[in-house]
Amino acid sequence: MKKCLLIVLLLVMFLPIVSACWNQKELTDLAFIMALGIDRGKDKKFHLSVQIVNPGNVSTGLTGGGQGLPIVVYKSVGNTLTEGARNLTKQISRRLYYAHTNLVVISEEVARTDMLDILDALDRDPEFRTTTELVIARNSSAEELLSNLSHLDKLPVTKITKEIKVTEKMLGENMHISVDDILASLVSNGKQPVINGVKLIGNKDEVGKSDFLQKTKPDAIATVDGLAIFRSGKLKGWVDQKDARGVVWILNKVESTAINVNWNSKKNALS
Repeated sequence: MKKCLLIVLLLVMFLPIVSACWNQKELTDLAFIMALGIDRGKDKKFHLSVQIVNPGNVSTGLTGGGQGLPIVVYKSVGNTLTEGARNLTKQISRRLYYAHTNLVVISEEVARTDMLDILDALDRDPEFRTTTELVIARNSSAEELLSNLSHLDKLPVTKITKEIKVTEKMLGENMHISVDDILASLVSNGKQPVINGVKLIGNKDEVGKSDFLQKTKPDAIATVDGLAIFRSGKLKGWVDQKDARGVVWILNKVESTAINVNWNSKKNALS
């Protein structure tokens, strides 16, 4: 009897090991979403944009072998963020995979009215990482920012996240702000979130065109610009340049910066 019980116990202990890869996901069946954009259309619905990486084109480079662009941007519409994401499956032959999303871009209109709903949806998604950077599209749409190509970085999403890091380290007018940071500010007494702004400078009509990469002077550049100020989960306004640096300074996030001083009757003579 004891021998039978021992055998049964051993079999039960081995069950977790023999389960194998029951929930495996093949790389060829996944669409890796690197950036997520959320706009509000004239139909009052959410217009969802996703920047999906093309691994083959990234590995071979932009100029090698005529392999095409490293990313593709798809767009769908829905009454909610979840509905919009589900509607994307009509256009994409692979399963959407959000675990590698590095950036979320939200338009100003959405930030003024639906920010709390968006954060709630992102926080509840078991696959989405709340350490992802979140920015506000300033004077442009989230779709335009996601579609804008970059000369120096193969993936446009990398350009924006790196810009924020470099600006935080060298200028002090912006700082890394994740979804987690925003949620923590919302639930803290006496504290309101601030979020980096990103805008397009130049000709927006040229955004997303492949011949853009053949020019030494870009037609449109995505640039980090200012901090969005929130109150009760809604966008209330912007602070720029010295005022933005003051906010970052108060939050003790400035690593280094430059300050101009007057000298010999000349204004801003020295840095």
